[in-house]
Amino acid sequence: MKRYLKVPIIAILSFIVIVLGIYTIISFKTSLVGFVLNIYLKKYDLYQNFKNMKVNSSSSLSIDGFFLKKKNVSIKANKLHFWIDKSGRINLTLEKPVITVVLKKASESSKGFAVPPLKIGSVDLNDLTLKIKRNDKEIVNINNATLKLTNSALDFAGRVLIKTNNIFMDGDIHNLNCTYSLFKNGVAIRNIKILPNKLSLKTKDLQFQTDKQITIENVAIKFFPFSVSISGLKGNVLSQFKGIKVSCTALADYRDKRATFVLKGVKVIGKPLGIRSVKAKISFDKRMSVSALFDNLTSDLDDFVSQDIRGSLTYDGVVRLKILDGQAIAFNNVFFDFSQDPLKVSFDPSRTVTEISLDDLFKSTIKRIADDNYRFSFFTDNLTGISKFLSDSLDVQVFRDIHLEGEQFARIFGTVSTKTRSIVALAQVFCGALSYKNLKFFDVNAQLPLVVNSNALEKGNIKIGKLEFKGYAFPLHLRLKSTNNEIFAHFYPIKTQRFDLKPFNLRFDVNKKTLAFSKIKARIFTRLSKIFIDLSGKYSDGILKTLGTVRAKAFDGSVKIKDISLKLKDVPIVSMSVTFDHLNLKKITQNTNFGLITGFIKGYIKDLSLVNFKYPLSFTAKVETEDVKGVSKRISLKAVNSISSVGGGVASIAVPFFKSFPYSTIGFTATLKNGQFEIHGLYKSKDKEYIIKKGFLIGIDVVNMNRNNSIEWGDFVNRIKRVLRGGSE
Repeated sequence: MKRYLKVPIIAILSFIVIVLGIYTIISFKTSLVGFVLNIYLKKYDLYQNFKNMKVNSSSSLSIDGFFLKKKNVSIKANKLHFWIDKSGRINLTLEKPVITVVLKKASESSKGFAVPPLKIGSVDLNDLTLKIKRNDKEIVNINNATLKLTNSALDFAGRVLIKTNNIFMDGDIHNLNCTYSLFKNGVAIRNIKILPNKLSLKTKDLQFQTDKQITIENVAIKFFPFSVSISGLKGNVLSQFKGIKVSCTALADYRDKRATFVLKGVKVIGKPLGIRSVKAKISFDKRMSVSALFDNLTSDLDDFVSQDIRGSLTYDGVVRLKILDGQAIAFNNVFFDFSQDPLKVSFDPSRTVTEISLDDLFKSTIKRIADDNYRFSFFTDNLTGISKFLSDSLDVQVFRDIHLEGEQFARIFGTVSTKTRSIVALAQVFCGALSYKNLKFFDVNAQLPLVVNSNALEKGNIKIGKLEFKGYAFPLHLRLKSTNNEIFAHFYPIKTQRFDLKPFNLRFDVNKKTLAFSKIKARIFTRLSKIFIDLSGKYSDGILKTLGTVRAKAFDGSVKIKDISLKLKDVPIVSMSVTFDHLNLKKITQNTNFGLITGFIKGYIKDLSLVNFKYPLSFTAKVETEDVKGVSKRISLKAVNSISSVGGGVASIAVPFFKSFPYSTIGFTATLKNGQFEIHGLYKSKDKEYIIKKGFLIGIDVVNMNRNNSIEWGDFVNRIKRVLRGGSE
């Protein structure tokens, strides 16, 4: 019986359960859906709190006061609308959602945020706020944003702030669209187009800014632990480094806190400076590092004009610049060929220490010791290379005429104040041998002091083991001191068999660029003469003026030089006046090819100016016979022909069969002006002008036949050269 009743009882009870279930579903469907939803969400370790949940249909519900939380993620919204479309895809709309993500520390283990395997139709987040925190600090903040998702596409607009220890990004995005795909612990985004109102990225020393469209090929965002990688970023940006603003087109990739940049068309804002391309790598770790290669740097700055500069730049707390190729002109006249002499510069961002080297020519260090005070040093053991560099760079002949041999070095060290423009420095120079034209110096050892705009005192000296000049050889010793813009030099006496120099002093003013020297007293003994120097003077404004004289005893007579001045502004021009007296013509002419003349002469050369110390520019001269009792006055036929050839005169010989002839007087005046040379006989008779006049009965006359003509100075010099070489003319 029991066995027969079992089946109907089970059927009746099942019917009652079905009826109660239908009733419950009809009467309490919200609670039931919530119950089922809670069971589903708990499967994924999610906790929820729903208020005013309304089930609109079997595939649609809405919730006011939505809150959903996982251990590290929470979502709040004023309202949620959820529905499943006919294709089984989930659609979601959130009003004013606030999403907070707390990132785990690197030491904590985490399975990550597992995204349920759902098919998404659309997701609309209106007035979105997203916060990502790490170590109780907010590193990402997105607000006032609109986010729209479809199954594979995303549209976004809003304000984005990212702030870490190394990076600060502030973006006001007008529109961002891309395609994406979700994975268990993050999202992959592709083909991104960003149209920002303004987007800026800052690090400790760098800043990037743009308001132009940016395209990115791929972005991968991982939540646990948080990381971002970017590839194929392209856009026109304005960057800034240490106050220097640069605009360019940028191509960039970013992964594992490392970025790779290719910058093209780089232009420095406000400066005539540009670079064709830069390839750079930047590491955004605890200590940001940068390495970059650049080419075709061109500039037209006031103090630096360059073209085709190629080099590298690195930064790891210290900036290191290398220029390996290209050419430049600095300070209007210093030429650099970096392919021959590569330049290296390194400094820290605070400019505490700056190091500069130019190939193997020199090394220099500048160290800041206070706000406006610096200590500097310079060293080279290649003075030959320095001389060649200056010769090539400055195109100055003096450096080409310098030749160095043996051991050599130069060291300069001191301090400088940019505020007071004061310098206190000492240069040490040593060279085994140095030659300049006819001067040769051996064992040069110098300590050169320089004090500008300071009352400090620096002392030094110059010691030269031996100085050789045209057969003369003697040591040279100077004592130096410098204070408050002036350098004082004391020359010790020199006494050799042929040279005797008394002590004297020089004083050079650095600011005024003036040089003054006390009485220079010296005696020089040569094979032909004795020279006595007694000069003092002052140099300023490119002109040296002297007081005193240079006297020489030569050819049984004397020569006196005074009013010596030197102009160095454009080309060197030395000026002087010369008088001579009782010069023995026999001693002057007997060892020349001019022809023998006996007797004595006197005269002067006034306002003599020499260009480059040897080419006459102008003068007025007079030469005449000096009668000396007991001395005959005769002139050889060869000398007569020489005078006629040089001066343009014609000889009239009273007794033609002698090789030498007596004369009564020799006299002429000569002038040089504007390149034209004129010579006139000193003695006139009627329409004749005599350069040489014969005696009472016999002798020779030389008459100037070109009284009103002048010749080119160069032609006159060539005539003299031909005569001295023994030419036929």
